[in-house]
Amino acid sequence: MLNPGKNRVALELQNYGLNIIPNLRWGDKRSYDFVFQGIPKHQVCSVGTYGQIADKEKRILFEAGLEIALEKVRPKKVLVYGTMPDDIFGPYKRNIKFIRYPSWQEIFAKEAC
Repeated sequence: MLNPGKNRVALELQNYGLNIIPNLRWGDKRSYDFVFQGIPKHQVCSVGTYGQIADKEKRILFEAGLEIALEKVRPKKVLVYGTMPDDIFGPYKRNIKFIRYPSWQEIFAKEAC
């Protein structure tokens, strides 16, 4: 159950019986204390790599934040939108199930062939 003080829209949808999958997002280390507060532990969540790992600086922020997110939320399963490089996700695969979904660019490229 989501924290009633956070994520009010998601909470209302959940009250109507809809399953909610929180999306993990963060900035730099200054955001770690508050961005994961309303997300329930040991549930399914999602994360997007699209636009986050091609640039070196963004990749560093993504890798650091992913580690903190997984520590704080401790999800049982993570839905990943975009690429899922093993050098980023590999260390966590032993304890967490990751399911990757292709980005719209990947889908578009396949359809164009």
